[in-house]
Amino acid sequence: MIINLRQLKKLPVVTKSGIKLGKISEINFLLETQSIYQYVVRSSFFSDRIFLIQVNQVLEISDKIIVDDAVVAEQTVSNEQSDKYIDNKIFGAATISDIDKFNV
Repeated sequence: MIINLRQLKKLPVVTKSGIKLGKISEINFLLETQSIYQYVVRSSFFSDRIFLIQVNQVLEISDKIIVDDAVVAEQTVSNEQSDKYIDNKIFGAATISDIDKFNV
């Protein structure tokens, strides 16, 4: 199946257990391999809450994007702990100010 960016950005992103996270606002690529590194999911247009989802956390792409439940579990990590998770490339919920702070 082939899907373009415009179609991908319209799909709702939900966890395996059915929690609605939002829609893809950006996609980050690795230049070396020309592959997707992570999806940036925004909960709503006016919200600054985003989810950074690694490719290996995506379980299925069909009429919606289903991601691992661990994506939401990471949101309880404090800002001090977020640095560790960002360095190890494990992401959960973050705000735009968190991302700016860690220069992801």
